Amino acid sequence: MLFWEDYMEYHRYLKEVVQALESDSEFRERLEKADQEDVRSGKVAEQLDFVNHNVRSKLNEIKRRELVRLRHLATKQYELSNNLDVDSVHSPSHEHLDNKNLHTFEIEDLKKLIKKTTSDLEEIDKRRKQEFKYSLTQPHGLDSEKLSHKCLPIKRRKQEKVVNGEKEFEKHQKLESLDEQHKKEYQERLEQDEKVKKEHRP
Repeated sequence: MLFWEDYMEYHRYLKEVVQALESDSEFRERLEKADQEDVRSGKVAEQLDFVNHNVRSKLNEIKRRELVRLRHLATKQYELSNNLDVDSVHSPSHEHLDNKNLHTFEIEDLKKLIKKTTSDLEEIDKRRKQEFKYSLTQPHGLDSEKLSHKCLPIKRRKQEKVVNGEKEFEKHQKLESLDEQHKKEYQERLEQDEKVKKEHRP
């Protein structure tokens, strides 16, 4: 299952910005009254001019931390691209903020964050729908021969449970059919067999 935290590498930044903006009751009220299209297009970012000074300072600090994170990722990616594992870190994206202004969180930052988030959420929704459609076409039965090799360990475990369950049932049936003396002997033999099996396991 795809989660937005997995897809959107800037999710912490987004969360912190949203929390800071929601702490300003006037901005939150303006946002609630805003037209959905204004929110999706980022036009609502123009309301940032009315945000409390303390919240603006907090937003500036959040942006500075995000820029540090992006610089760190860029450095790591540069190091990895020089004969190290290139696949482990991807190029950091700056689409969710205005990287021309490195000191303050402005309207352009909020616009870019809103547009990028909207775009990514739409992409996540599209991928989830594709995953769901794909999952509907896949076999779910234990006996299906079409299970992929990735599912083999799961299939084996399920089959082992079924086989073990059948063995337990057979033991129980056999015990039920014996008289008391034979039950006791049979039970002792089973316990000895179990001990031997445990001792010989690698």
